[in-house]
Amino acid sequence: MPKPEAPVDELTHYPLSFFPSSDLPPVPKLGEDYDRTLTDFHHSVFRRADIMAFGIGGAAARDSRIQWSWRAQHLAFHEAWGGLDEHLPDTPVRQYRAAFFGLARYIPRQGISFSKGKPLVETMDRWQYDYLRRSGQLMVGNDGARARRFLLDYSVQTGLSAVSQKLLDEFLDLSTTSRRPERVRILADTLLQQTIDPIVTPGMRQIYAYTKKHEMLRPGLPRGLTGLIRREIIAAFPGGKLSKVLASKFAMLRLGGVAA
Repeated sequence: MPKPEAPVDELTHYPLSFFPSSDLPPVPKLGEDYDRTLTDFHHSVFRRADIMAFGIGGAAARDSRIQWSWRAQHLAFHEAWGGLDEHLPDTPVRQYRAAFFGLARYIPRQGISFSKGKPLVETMDRWQYDYLRRSGQLMVGNDGARARRFLLDYSVQTGLSAVSQKLLDEFLDLSTTSRRPERVRILADTLLQQTIDPIVTPGMRQIYAYTKKHEMLRPGLPRGLTGLIRREIIAAFPGGKLSKVLASKFAMLRLGGVAA
């Protein structure tokens, strides 16, 4: 008999986190060894083979939520539930949502509790919720690199028709000649925002506003969802690299090719 689908949050259809464990060892640093018989990294978005078959979008969705956990809890969870079925991020739109929810560190109030000897869906109290937010036990895989790159790729490919062609012509011309770098930077930022705006639906904006208002996201985020996605993309390309990457992608898409 197949296992039931893993529990998801009713508001966002995002997978639920484990309740925090205050006695877990510190999260190991990249490359640092740890006792894999006691602890493990739990991917909330799974089954791996199904997710990764979707390419960079699937990788972004899988990376969007990883939790440092006890190995026994990780195994008990997988014993009780199967992977995502109805809520599998199997379209670019679902993968886009998973990527920005993960980068925003969205945490539903409900989670998976193991206090009664088996995994159950329960509501965290305030202490548990606040501890999970600040513990560092929740993270985005690969430092968010694949999630941010997917946000950029999907925004540019899907939102190209919405950008100002006049500004795009100017941007590509100045990028080719390497003249007026400050103007190029401003144009890149404007065009990036224009690609994001049509993708972010009213429903997405409402969920972002609600979760931000009720402190279900990490602190210090921009007021609007477009601002969050724009900021996360910029963070992936420091030192002015974004202008060059955008120029390459826009030029390739205009020629009918596939942007790298």
